Formats: sequence, C-alpha cells, structure tokens
Amino acid sequence: MTCSKIGVRLAFFALAGMVCFSSWLLAADSSETQTLSDILDAQDIAKMNAVISYIEQNPEAEDVDEGYSLVFSLANEYDQIEKVVPLADKYIESGRQAAEAKAMCIQIKNLVQQGNVEEAVDQFMGLARFKARRDPNAAGNCGFELVEAAQLAGHPELSRKVLMVMRETLPLNPTYDRVCEGLIQKLDLVNKPAPEITVVDFEENPIKLSDYEGKVVLVDFWGTFCGPCIRQFPQLKETYAEFKDQGFEIIGISADPSQEEVNEFQTKYNLPWKLALSLSDEQATLDRYFVEAFPSTYLIGKDGKVIAVDLEATAIDKAVRAQLQQ
Repeated sequence: MTCSKIGVRLAFFALAGMVCFSSWLLAADSSETQTLSDILDAQDIAKMNAVISYIEQNPEAEDVDEGYSLVFSLANEYDQIEKVVPLADKYIESGRQAAEAKAMCIQIKNLVQQGNVEEAVDQFMGLARFKARRDPNAAGNCGFELVEAAQLAGHPELSRKVLMVMRETLPLNPTYDRVCEGLIQKLDLVNKPAPEITVVDFEENPIKLSDYEGKVVLVDFWGTFCGPCIRQFPQLKETYAEFKDQGFEIIGISADPSQEEVNEFQTKYNLPWKLALSLSDEQATLDRYFVEAFPSTYLIGKDGKVIAVDLEATAIDKAVRAQLQQ
C-alpha cells in the first residue's frame, strides 16, 4: 500500500472515530435515558455515514468495494434503506460486482417499502438466478424479508414463488433449505380456516379457536429453550398491551416438557397471555400446523382463517393493526 493510500485510510478512520465519538457525546448529553444498545446503534449509524463520506471522497480507492458492502449491510440492519438507494443505484451502474447482490437487495427492499411488492419479487428473480452466487447470504436474507413483505401485502403466492426460486437457485445449506421447505408447507394454510387446536391450558381447560370467534389471534409455538422466541417477547407484549382490548389475543403453545418450567418462565418474563403445553394433546396441534422449528407463528383473522405465518414480531404488530382497522 502506498503512502497516499495509507493517508486516505488513516483519514477515513479518524473521520469515523470523530463522528462516532460525537454521536456518543450527543447521546450522553441527551435528557432521555440511553441504554448501551442505543449507544451502540448510534455508533453504527454514525460509522455508516462516515463510510458514505469516505466513498464519495475516494470513489476509486482500493477498498471502496469493502466500504460499499459495509454501508449496505448497516443500512439494511438499521432500516436506513431510503438513505442509501442512490448509492446502490450508482454501484450497480458502475458495473462493480463485489457488493452487487447487497446493492440489489437495497433496491428490492426500497420497492417493498414503496408498496411495489410484485416488482420487488420480479427483481429478486433476477438476483437469485444470475447474481446471488457471489453473495448467497445477502440474497437469502433478502428473500426471507421478501417472503414476509409479500404476506403483509396479501400475496402469499408471491411468498411461495420467492421460496421456490431460493431453493432452486441459491446454494442453501441443509438447514436453510429445510426452513424454505417448511415455510412453503405452512403457506398452504394461508387463506384457509385455521387448523383445530386441541391443547389444554394449565388449569386443564381446553383451548378452542371457536372461543375466539371475531378476534384476531396469534398462535405462537415456542419454547423456553428458544432464543429467537424470547427475543420476540418484548415486542409481542407491547402489541398485546395495545390491542388486547380491541380484539387481539395470543395463544402460546410451548414445546417444553413440563408445566413447571413454563410457569417459572412466565413469571420471570411476565407473559400475560394464555399458555399451554404441546404435549397436552400429544403434539397433535403441532402436527396440524406443520411445526418443525421455533418460533412458529400463525396470525388468524376475525373470520377464523390464517392470514400469515412466521412473521417477525414487528411485522406481526403491523399485521394486527391492519386487521383491527378493517
């Protein structure tokens, strides 16, 4: 590396450090209580902005592809899509390839946010078939987000289309391939009457969907051993608290072997909705819902039909809001 390139890199890292430190000072001076997570998030966004400045000032730098890749990753993680769309467009027009898949994912997610889900799916077809082998992880993550977005837009058939293309074209590892296969199977339930639930609650009372007629219901298959399940609870609790009096309910069906474990967990995390064990009906309900991994979630509408499957907690919140407004 030449001295001039070393100087550019040092200047970049100095800039990133100053921006991140300034962001930290602003956070520290804020009257609002800042958590460690808030501070780290602010530093990551500041780092993204510093790298954008570096790219703009050094478009031919030896490490500019690395910079683009970092910007696209951070923009996706922190929902800064609109901010970097011009950068993604510019990158693709340049003919560069190292971060091309990530740039296309930015464009696709921007289309989704604008409500152009069908166009986004069409663009994903091109990404998966012709570009994704350079960065299958980026394409795979983009695909799963698109599956969720298509369901929220009321197009489960597009979700299925995306999953089929992912299985056909991406070099998925066996675990991801099984996830895709399982999601395709679950999507067969969408727009159909929800399968029967035959578990009993901890007071030995049967839980029946017919008792929730006219309500929006989330059936959440989970376990105390499941990290992703636990990470969804804060958002689910917020959604439940806001909408429980407007006709929203959650039924939590745990795959744990004993009620005692779940009771302790319920007390620790203050879960306010009805809980049951999948073992209480010898896992018959699990089988009807094609549950092979956790969490598995099913949002059921007021008419008793499945609306969407395996949404993230923030997407569940959006879907519940939309259903209760109908």
